[in-house]
Amino acid sequence: MLRFDDFSPDHNQIAKSFLDRVLIQQERGIELSVDNAPVVAAIIAESPQKVAMVAMSAVDPKSLRQLGPHLVEARGVEWLCICPPESAVALFSGLPALRQQVVLQTVYARSPERYERLKSHTVHPLIRVDGVVMSNAKGAPFISLRLDELQIKIRDSGVSPAEIDGEVNELMQTFDWEVVSAMMMRISQWFETQKIPMNSASDFKTHLKFHSLLAALPSVLPDATLRVWDQRVISALARMPDATWILKVLDQFPIPSIRRILEMMDAETANKDMAVRNQASRLLKEIRDNIDTLNFENIRMAVESE
Repeated sequence: MLRFDDFSPDHNQIAKSFLDRVLIQQERGIELSVDNAPVVAAIIAESPQKVAMVAMSAVDPKSLRQLGPHLVEARGVEWLCICPPESAVALFSGLPALRQQVVLQTVYARSPERYERLKSHTVHPLIRVDGVVMSNAKGAPFISLRLDELQIKIRDSGVSPAEIDGEVNELMQTFDWEVVSAMMMRISQWFETQKIPMNSASDFKTHLKFHSLLAALPSVLPDATLRVWDQRVISALARMPDATWILKVLDQFPIPSIRRILEMMDAETANKDMAVRNQASRLLKEIRDNIDTLNFENIRMAVESE
């Protein structure tokens, strides 16, 4: 790579012309030719940070992409964390696939936000597994293992809903968001195949843990899928013997689930099906008539946050 010490008179003239366009004329989107690209690369690589940033921002992204391997090598991976996002994307996009993988691992350790910005511009899809960036194929066994472990814990009566919350936090630290989202979709599909009723304490606890996942990962599942799970809770509540049991059961669910369930009940009071309408009206009446006399904090917080 060309350095300042190696500049010839022609190089000096090219550098002067480029800096005049950038600093005096304030041009942007400058396309680099075969002749001036090495000079501009040297300016960005060896100038003080402020000058280098301005020079880089003035270069056309396509030209900057071609300089990516040289500039990342010269200024270090940290440069991708501190330079403007558009410039970082251009530089990163110009790196070969294996270099991108190594660079992303370092970027994540320094700036998770910049990592998220860059990873969609890789030559081949990459994922993060516990701080290590790897190909989808290499990451698949780790994802399958964690899915199996999570499914076992959902069915294990010795695991509490609070522990499932901890599992979700760990998953978010271990994998990228889109991986966790895909895992949640697969958990939902698996849970559907289990056909677990809510007739026993252990089965009820299993449903609570599944709703803990829903609460910890909002907006992952489609609304239609959420309505299916919420409707099953409503059906279970309708089988409760009195208001105390209705409130006692509902209050154990996470607040986001309670809020959705109450909204669904309210919508069902206008349902054309008389049985559905009457069931929702009865449940809502039981809840509203007794919420002030019976102390169920989650329900109260869900109602107050509507």
